[in-house]
Amino acid sequence: MTVAMFLVFTNSAAAEVSIEPTSVSDITARDAVFQGRIQDLVWENPTPDDYAVYYFTISTSPEGPASFAAGPTNDPDVDGFFTAKLSESGYLLTCGTTYYVNAYVRVESYPQWLENAIILFDKTSTDQISFTTSDCVTLELDDVSNITKTGATLRALVQNKDWDDVTSQGSLEFTLDTAEDFSSEDQIYFDAGPIDESGYFTADVPVETPLTCGTTYYVMASLYTEGTTGVVYWSENYQDIGPSFTTADCISQSAPKRRVVGGYASSAYLTQQGIILETPSTKESSDTNQCPSTQLLTQNLKAPSRNGFYNSYTKGIVTEAKILQAHLNRLGFNSGTEDGILGPISTGAIKRMQTFLKTTPDGYVGPITRGLINNSCGSEGLKKN
Repeated sequence: MTVAMFLVFTNSAAAEVSIEPTSVSDITARDAVFQGRIQDLVWENPTPDDYAVYYFTISTSPEGPASFAAGPTNDPDVDGFFTAKLSESGYLLTCGTTYYVNAYVRVESYPQWLENAIILFDKTSTDQISFTTSDCVTLELDDVSNITKTGATLRALVQNKDWDDVTSQGSLEFTLDTAEDFSSEDQIYFDAGPIDESGYFTADVPVETPLTCGTTYYVMASLYTEGTTGVVYWSENYQDIGPSFTTADCISQSAPKRRVVGGYASSAYLTQQGIILETPSTKESSDTNQCPSTQLLTQNLKAPSRNGFYNSYTKGIVTEAKILQAHLNRLGFNSGTEDGILGPISTGAIKRMQTFLKTTPDGYVGPITRGLINNSCGSEGLKKN
């Protein structure tokens, strides 16, 4: 009987309460701070077990239903204003979305002898305010420049980033592939960044993973980021596939410069150690494409071949690994340091040359590849099979 009388009274009191949302501030792509005001919240004979809670309900439609609730909030100040931040209630908003906000109050009584609280009255504001979250983050592959036979510079643009006000971390990455659907086994991917003040991040193709000359590549920019807003952990992943580009043609970078003096021909070969001049020894009446005897390859070679060591593919002690590296560098396929050790960089150079020659790109220098190299030292350069 007492409870019934209490409920009758509080329904009358609820009719006198004035509650409304007053503002939305600190709007980002995920979060916002809400302010409301309540007036004339009084009821007779309150007990120590009575209390009021204040919420904001947020929905994507003016008619509801509520998608989120921000609160319970702090107690109102002396003027009746109360606030709540959505992320501190365990929710995040969606970027670029319009939301509608109502304020809500509920008065409860929770005597110790009851298992659940009694709702004395509640009221939702009749007035409503709307707001729109910040635009979504966008990622755009912006530019490919400085294209050479083995490298390029890639640039992407990130817009609408609002991570400065949250604890976040992530990764920026470029992926290159000769397959348009990024399905090949020869993908090249490497880190980029950081993002500059204008939103751009760039990266050069690493020297350790050089591109193949005369080859078309498709480019993907990727951005992964994660962080914490309020008490909510979040993660986001963005990708953009840009236009393809083609590396420079496979033309010999330093074909031998031949000069004829008194009917004798001499050749100069550019290596990483400098220019090697061949001593004139043969009188020639016409140009030849064959390399001099000191530069001829006679062994089968593949990684991990190393000068001075036995290799099962060579079937003997390796003596020509350094000569092969010099040829690869001379022809523009970037074998790295000419140290007589065939490792991953040399293997990549061999495969790029074989792709250009239209032979099987297996990294093995057998009779076919060896013969084409041995006949690449004249003005005609490296000729395809």
